[in-house]
Amino acid sequence: MSQAASMMVHRSTVTRPHAGKDGYGHESRGGAWEVVEADAPCLLYVGTVKLDAEGKHADVKEVRALFRNTSMVQKGDRISELRNRRGDDLATGFFDVETVTPRVVGGMFSHLELTLRRTT
Repeated sequence: MSQAASMMVHRSTVTRPHAGKDGYGHESRGGAWEVVEADAPCLLYVGTVKLDAEGKHADVKEVRALFRNTSMVQKGDRISELRNRRGDDLATGFFDVETVTPRVVGGMFSHLELTLRRTT
């Protein structure tokens, strides 16, 4: 087990907008979400990004998550039902996946790092 995988002490559900056809045969992404992964190992954390623009400085909190390299999570998916290994809820609501970045550690594809946006 990689070091990144051993740090994934949270569990979540990954959902994706259900793609179907509308009455005209065009692809439609209605309000339905389908489960892509249930009980997916992950680690949710909050980081700080320093922004400097025109002589002004700001620290912005950014919600991120680590997922296994075998995860099927994609940009546009939604993370929900975040809990610890015992099943205790850690956060309510949803987190929209804004970016998915593969990370390499020691020359090997280790894990995925996600940037998330909180959705209520």
